[in-house]
Amino acid sequence: MLNKSPLQRTVQDVQDLQDRTEQLNTVLEERAALQTRLNEIEALQADHMGTPQLLTEMLEINDQLAEMDDKLRSMGYDGVEQAQIKLEQMKDTIEESVRRC
Repeated sequence: MLNKSPLQRTVQDVQDLQDRTEQLNTVLEERAALQTRLNEIEALQADHMGTPQLLTEMLEINDQLAEMDDKLRSMGYDGVEQAQIKLEQMKDTIEESVRRC
């Protein structure tokens, strides 16, 4: 669908692309929030301010990150960087298609 000329894309193609973009964006945003929290906990641990509860939370976040990475792979992306690049390409494609209408 990304390879099609903007003039060849149907309304359904653009809607499908918008849906995929929204799904991918949601996963990436959730993953980024988890990574931010993990970084905060690791900083506390490095400053010797960690607690057993933080350690438990850190382990849970690591599991959630692994699940998010699995979800990205099931969507066809081999990692966060590739997914982010593809997300930008999809956004550009949608914008180009909408401008052509």
